[in-house]
This record gives sequence, C-alpha cells and structure tokens, in this order.
Amino acid sequence: MLHLKACQSVARKVIRAGRGPNVICKVYCEGSTFTTTKMESQIIDAIFAADETTLEFLNLDTGEILGVFSFVLEFDSQHFEVIQDYTENDFCESIMDAVLA
Repeated sequence: MLHLKACQSVARKVIRAGRGPNVICKVYCEGSTFTTTKMESQIIDAIFAADETTLEFLNLDTGEILGVFSFVLEFDSQHFEVIQDYTENDFCESIMDAVLA
C-alpha cells in the first residue's frame, strides 16, 4: 500500500478516540471476526489484513453496538480516503472530530 503509515495513523486515531474502559473493538474481515480489548497493534493489523473491513465499537456492559466504521483499502488510497462510511450518531461523530482535528 502506497500510503500505509498515514492510513494506519487514521485507523489508530479512530481506535484511540472510540475505546474506553468498557468499550471493545471488533474487526470483521472477509467473514472472520477478530476481537481485542487491549492490543491496538493487532486491531490495526486486522483492519489492514484485507481490502474491506468493518470496525465495530461494542459496549461490554450493555452489549450495545456504539458505532461502526467501514475501511476500504486500495493500493493508492490517501489517508483521508480509507474510512468509506460510518454510523451517523454522536459517538461516531465525536470520533471523526478527533480524527480530523
């Protein structure tokens, strides 16, 4: 991937802005699920393991899905192009504000 470091930086910002003590990330990648609560590097590796992945933020206390981000990776993707879609709610909007800051 041409702009890998910059694209990984965007993913890292999304993860850091969304995670909390009771929030985990799930990455859906071509039919398989990867879940972690601590290892940011493993979440990023999972996001970049396929061309299309979905990052889901889940509240451990309630089981509620707080928000979802869709990542689409192409060889020449610019860092601002990797997030193709996300849930329109306050949780995801606050994450996007942090990413774009």
